[in-house]
Amino acid sequence: MQEWIIADADADMRLDLWLARRAGAGSRSRASAWLERGKVFLNGRPAEPGEASLRVRPGLCVGVW
Repeated sequence: MQEWIIADADADMRLDLWLARRAGAGSRSRASAWLERGKVFLNGRPAEPGEASLRVRPGLCVGVW
């Protein structure tokens, strides 16, 4: 799993947009697919598909399988 810590500069960005721009998803729809397949983790717990619109905060740990 690859992990990132959300930086201050990325604060308040939607999770799906952050995944598209910073984690290599390439698009929000692909990021949503990652969430639906259980490939995304937030602070060590699996992210829910409905969390695509979650606003990320500095210090949040995002992991992708």
